[in-house]
Amino acid sequence: MPDGSVLLIEGGVYGSVTIGGSRSMSLVNESQGAANVILQGPLIIRDSLPGTRYLVSGLCAQGQTDSNSIGMGYGLRIRDNQGDVVIQDCTFEGADGDPFGWNANLFSWEITGHPGGWDAAWIAGNTGRVSITGCSFVGGDGTHMGTFGVVATHDGCGCTVGEPGGDGVRVIDSLVAFHDVVATGGRGSLADYVGGAGGMGIRFEGGTGQLSGVSLEGGRGGFAEDTAVPAVGGPGGDGLHVTAGGLVRSQSLAATGGDEGNSYWDPGIPGQPVGG
Repeated sequence: MPDGSVLLIEGGVYGSVTIGGSRSMSLVNESQGAANVILQGPLIIRDSLPGTRYLVSGLCAQGQTDSNSIGMGYGLRIRDNQGDVVIQDCTFEGADGDPFGWNANLFSWEITGHPGGWDAAWIAGNTGRVSITGCSFVGGDGTHMGTFGVVATHDGCGCTVGEPGGDGVRVIDSLVAFHDVVATGGRGSLADYVGGAGGMGIRFEGGTGQLSGVSLEGGRGGFAEDTAVPAVGGPGGDGLHVTAGGLVRSQSLAATGGDEGNSYWDPGIPGQPVGG
């Protein structure tokens, strides 16, 4: 396509879409305001060159639960872009954890895939500017990891530790501006000994963020169902979580920590509105 092309997308259900490179492009729902363009798999924007601009408007992308396909559980992946990326009026959902992504026997358990919830959006390694306006993000829930009880999926040791829920958005070493955005973390896994942690609304691992008119909620911690040992529920996720090296400026921010997970022994720790 010529540089600067605008592609109008008809309502329908499509697979994952990948764009990027040396030519600017816009992907636009031809029926603006209608949530009728659905991607079953992530929208991926990657490896754009300096001076380019990629705009996406009016799509809904749903990550797919699968431990065998790399990165298919995200709703949105923006990575290694030197050009600018603009996302507006879209909805992104991280996939729930894969129930076949772990295994257990009578003596031990192991992670074999991706039982944790997937982030709705994963934004990493971008030197160009990323701007997100009027979008919603919902992280996926961790899968059930209990080895006994009425809904146990595996026979096992009674010693599992739950995997986390997905973040609404995870930002790694990128410059991102969020305007009028809603982001919610997923619920942590139910497990035997320790429930999984709730996902963060937005997590910054390095990079710089600007938030305006943003509403964030951490995910609930997972339940710990063991009755024979002192089990503990998973911690709730933070609304906004900023690690060392990250810098975030906010205006009109509404942030809520996720509820703690429960257990038959001790509850977990509730998430914070803003933590790090």
